[in-house]
Amino acid sequence: MDWPQIAQYLFYAFGALIATSAINILKDLKRSIEELNVNMAVVIKESQWHEKWLIKHDEEIRALLTGSK
Repeated sequence: MDWPQIAQYLFYAFGALIATSAINILKDLKRSIEELNVNMAVVIKESQWHEKWLIKHDEEIRALLTGSK
């Protein structure tokens, strides 16, 4: 086996290593994005609940203020 063939095989091995690393990074990124989506859904749900609670609270305050005049 001569040097150009060895260099070619090393190049292919290096390319395969880089491709494998890129695939692993993309898998981790996908998992992180899925987790982020779940967490964002929880935050949105909680903020909607708080918004409804604040609206109800404002209505109760208005009722108290108009009732006391």
